[in-house]
Amino acid sequence: MSGLSGSASQYTLQSLGWTEAEQQAWAARPREDQIPARVTGLHRDHIVDLMSAEGGLLAKPAGRMLQGPSDAVSMPAVGDWVAAGRDGTVHDVLERRTTLARRSPADRDRVQVLAANIDVVIVVSSLNRDHDPERLGRMVAIAEASGARTVVALSKSDLVEDADPAVEETRERFPNLEVFAFSSQTLKGLDRLRQSLTPTQTVLLLGSSGVGKSTLANTLLGYQRQSTAEIRSKDDRGRHATTRREMLGLPCGTL
Repeated sequence: MSGLSGSASQYTLQSLGWTEAEQQAWAARPREDQIPARVTGLHRDHIVDLMSAEGGLLAKPAGRMLQGPSDAVSMPAVGDWVAAGRDGTVHDVLERRTTLARRSPADRDRVQVLAANIDVVIVVSSLNRDHDPERLGRMVAIAEASGARTVVALSKSDLVEDADPAVEETRERFPNLEVFAFSSQTLKGLDRLRQSLTPTQTVLLLGSSGVGKSTLANTLLGYQRQSTAEIRSKDDRGRHATTRREMLGLPCGTL
């Protein structure tokens, strides 16, 4: 199961991020013998982790959803709300409020949905020698296209003598976005980041490999949940550590 697991007593639909928009989508058609659930993790062959007010379960899309040419956009993504049977069958994906997507690296004609129903996207970019303003710009463009509020967080501030010049440069490039620097090692700047975390809202960490997303997630969780790797000494680049997308529940109630 994903990092958002537990019994029915731990979660309500509202604590899982259910909003009036989802309620309206749910009421738009008959849902006999179905329950609303949120996708919290993905596995091979379209198998997904679901969490509902009744607890967690493994599920798979109904046969009709898998028939014909595979449509990645219509398949459940992390963050989706779905109509599911108690037998673990996903019957329908509710309309998405926001969608973070990109062109598939394997097929540029296909769109790959990375996550859905996100409230805030925190774009993470490292301040050490791996810092790449152009790559950061591409990440910001993906985040803003999702429809969610976008924040830029410059990580690993403990590895540079002065983070202010990079912060100011980034603010000048993205004047309409909140920009700040932080360190998961010294915890400096994390108070600013925590201000972006609101109970029941869904926050997504977006960034290239090795910028410190997994370390940040562990810091916010308060325990070692995500795999991490030390940066390479020869070129100061981070190493790719986490290989799957999943939803985690923070102590403050943010998803």
